[in-house]
Amino acid sequence: MICGYNAARMLVLSSVLSILSACSLSGVEEWPAELPDVDYFVSSYEADPVNQQYQDLNVYVYWVAAFYQGNIAYPTGWRDVEEIILDQSGEEIDPEFSTELYDLGIAIGSEWAKENPIRKIDNRMLSMWASILQIALASDLHREAVSLVSKDIEELFTGQLEEQDIVDARYEELLGLELFGSF
Repeated sequence: MICGYNAARMLVLSSVLSILSACSLSGVEEWPAELPDVDYFVSSYEADPVNQQYQDLNVYVYWVAAFYQGNIAYPTGWRDVEEIILDQSGEEIDPEFSTELYDLGIAIGSEWAKENPIRKIDNRMLSMWASILQIALASDLHREAVSLVSKDIEELFTGQLEEQDIVDARYEELLGLELFGSF
């Protein structure tokens, strides 16, 4: 009975999200030009047959766009985080670092946009990484932070790092940051 309830709940949620996504982004045809090429994300979607069982492509690209642009629940998107890091660090003139940050966004966004039970990157990680990258700016450790988060994502995907290992204390220790002080 519970399995049937969960399946019905997921079907209703998927339908609602499909309708909402159709209102704000009619799939890949209306992909915002300022975001990375939609083909990155279509390829990611097509490479995950398990997620395809739970999520339509239009819903997936809606969530990718929400990752980059923000939405009602999370008004700050990845583009805002990138802009803060590049502006405050002066690194927008360094194409290598800009590319690393850009690639990090693709890695996070393509996974985060998947259906909740399928994805390996959740809201907690996304929020934590955005905070850590911004905090690292104050100590001029933004390059190291981007590299560490990228490495951790790769290890998360290959099973070398578990979701429960991705916590604030890990980044505080490895980057030598004081994230929240005595708070």
